[in-house]
Amino acid sequence: MTDQKYNIDGSSHELINFINKERLSKKVNYKKTISFFHKCLNRSIIEMSNKFENIKGINESIISGINMIYHIFFILITYTNNIKLTIFLLERAILLYTEFIIMSQDKSVVDEIYFIPNINDAIAFSFKKTIGPIVVKDFETNHKSNLFVKDICLLLRNMYKLYFKKPDIFENTNLFSIQVEKNYHAINKLLGGDTISSIKNKYYSNDVLDSNSQTLVKDNNESISLNLFLSIIDEEIFNKLLEFNINELYDHILSKLDCIMNSNDKLINKLGKIKLILFIFTKEHLKYNLTIESEIYEYLVKNNKKKNYVYEEILQRLFDYVVNFNFKNGFILEKQYSSKIFQDNMTNNLQEIFDFIK
Repeated sequence: MTDQKYNIDGSSHELINFINKERLSKKVNYKKTISFFHKCLNRSIIEMSNKFENIKGINESIISGINMIYHIFFILITYTNNIKLTIFLLERAILLYTEFIIMSQDKSVVDEIYFIPNINDAIAFSFKKTIGPIVVKDFETNHKSNLFVKDICLLLRNMYKLYFKKPDIFENTNLFSIQVEKNYHAINKLLGGDTISSIKNKYYSNDVLDSNSQTLVKDNNESISLNLFLSIIDEEIFNKLLEFNINELYDHILSKLDCIMNSNDKLINKLGKIKLILFIFTKEHLKYNLTIESEIYEYLVKNNKKKNYVYEEILQRLFDYVVNFNFKNGFILEKQYSSKIFQDNMTNNLQEIFDFIK
C-alpha cells in the first residue's frame, strides 16, 4: 500500500473497490499475524483508556471496542492478506468508534440528531465504514494454521478483557446481527461524514499515546495498574504463547487458560495461574535450578523430551488442579520470568501443588 492520500468517501461501492485493489495473494505468516494483532490490540486499549477517561461506562465501551478490534482484524487479514491495509482500516475503525462514543455522551450533539446512540450504534457505524461491504462467507477458516491463529488471538482478546470486566457488565458479542441503516444518516451527521483521507490525516495528527497510563482497577481489595497489566501480557504471556506449535496439543492448554479466565479468582491470581501453566508447558522451569522436593516433579524434569503417556497425563492433571487451586502463597506479579522474585514465587507455588497431588 502506498503512502498517498486516499480520496474515498467511505461508500460501500468505493470502499470495497479500495479494499479489493489492495488485496494480496500471498498468505501472511501465522506468527506475524498473531504479533500484529497483539500490537494493534495493546495500542488500541491504551488509546481507548486515555480517550474514555471521563466518559460513563468506560469498561463496557473498552470491552466492546476490544471485541470490535478482533472481528475487524480477522475479517480484513483473512480477506486481503495485507497487514498494512488491515492496520490502516483498523486504526480508522478505532478512531471512528472512540469519537462516536465520546460525542454520543455530549448532550448538545445528541440534541441535534434527535436520538440517543449507544455502543451498538458505534460498533455498527465503525463496521460499515471499514468492513461493511466484505462478504463473510468467502473466508477460508478451516485451514489448520488459520484456526491456530484465531485460537491464540481469541485467547489474547479474552485475556485483555479481564482488566475491564465487572459482574454487572452484560456483554453482547453477536456483533454481526446489528442493524445500523435506520440510524445511519443521523450517525453520519454525528461524525460529520469524515472521508478516509480526512480521518487518516486526523488520526496521525493526534498526540503520541501515553503508554505509561496508570489507570487502576480495584477488585476484591486488590489494585493493579493498567500499565502493569498490559506489560505482563505483552512482555511475558504473549511471548510464551508464541512458543506454541500448531502440531502440539495447544488447544488443550488454551482450554485450561480459558477456564482460569472464567473463574471467580482475583485478577492477580488469574494472571499468576496463567503464567504458572505457561512456565511449565513451555519448559521455562528447566532453565532454572528450582528446589522442588517432589518425585513427580523430578519425573517431569527427567522425561521432558520423551513426552510419553505418563508425562502427558501428569501435565494434564497438574493443569487441571491449577485451575481451581487456592494457593496459600498467592502470586507476585513480576513482569519477568527470569527475576528471582518470580522464580521463588513459582517454586513455592509448585511445591505446594505437587505436595497436594502426590
